[in-house]
Amino acid sequence: MTHNYNISGMTCSSCQAQVQGLLSKVRSVNHVHIDLAKGEAAIEMDEHIPTAVLQAALKVHPKYSLTKKNSHQLSTAGVFENEETKTWVQTYKPILLIFAYITGITFWLNGTVEIFPRCAG
Repeated sequence: MTHNYNISGMTCSSCQAQVQGLLSKVRSVNHVHIDLAKGEAAIEMDEHIPTAVLQAALKVHPKYSLTKKNSHQLSTAGVFENEETKTWVQTYKPILLIFAYITGITFWLNGTVEIFPRCAG
C-alpha cells in the first residue's frame, strides 16, 4: 500500500536524499519517492505505519516536518457559492452614508458658522 504525505523543510536535493534515507529505515517501508518541487512523499509500505512513527524518524532533523496528505482536500472554490451577491449600493452603503454625513454637516456649519469666509470685494 502507498500513502502520500506532505513534507516541509526540504530546500535541495541533499535534503531530499536525507529525508528519503531516514524514512527508508522505518520498519515495513519498502520504497520512498519524494517530489522535492511539490514537497510531497509517496511511501510504499507493507502495513499501515502511523504518521507519528514517520515523524519520529525525522526527529533527528527538526527542520523537516511530515504531515499526512489529505486524500479529500478541501476546495475553496465552493466556499462563497452560498453567499448572496450584493449590489453596488449595498456594498458601498456605509461609505456613502459617511460621505453624506460629512457633506451635510459641512453645509450646515457653513450656513450657521462662517467656516469659509467670503471675500469682501
